[in-house]
Amino acid sequence: MKGGRKQRGHWEKEFGIKEPLLCAKCEGQFSTYESYFREYFYGNAPAPLVKQQVGDLVSGPKAGFRGMLECRSIKVNYCLLKLFVLSLVWRASVGKGKFFEAVSLGTKHEERLAEALRTENPGDEDDYAVGMIDLRHEGDGMVDLIDSPEVIRDEENQRLCRFVIGGFAFMVHIGAEGHRPSATTRVMSLKNDGSMVVLVVEGSPIMQQWANRLKRANAFPVIPP
Repeated sequence: MKGGRKQRGHWEKEFGIKEPLLCAKCEGQFSTYESYFREYFYGNAPAPLVKQQVGDLVSGPKAGFRGMLECRSIKVNYCLLKLFVLSLVWRASVGKGKFFEAVSLGTKHEERLAEALRTENPGDEDDYAVGMIDLRHEGDGMVDLIDSPEVIRDEENQRLCRFVIGGFAFMVHIGAEGHRPSATTRVMSLKNDGSMVVLVVEGSPIMQQWANRLKRANAFPVIPP
């Protein structure tokens, strides 16, 4: 950012992307989940990250599903992947930075998520059901793509925590205890046996949303003649 501070990590701290939340033990625990996610979806080659072609092709583009490129069936470690996603949701809710200001799930959910992480118990597939979308654009995996998490509503007006990181969009059902996710969410969500259907979707609409937000904020840089 022109005229901004240049020291490493300043803006991450300013917006709350980096914030002291964990002790060394919990940091190591979360690192295990992050390493699993990284190796499964990007491999273990040095950076820059490149998405791997994981799972089996279920179908190509379907009429009526806008932007869908293909649909893949994957099989993962249920515990490790779900705890990775729940750790992101918990951090989004308790984080104080501007980046996370749209997510505040309340004390009850924060305590339930913290307990799941402390005990490394991800719960049943319907408890904070997790869905994933693989974002692509002109053959690129969009791995540098990250967006502020937000809470949206599904077709049954149930809450979903939505966030984009590493070129993937995650949707996590945030419901009252014992309240099952919607039928659509359940079809796409991670199952107890580690199976999940992942849609591969054109990511340009998200970039268009960014452009529209920047335009409304008059944030485009002025280039001198």
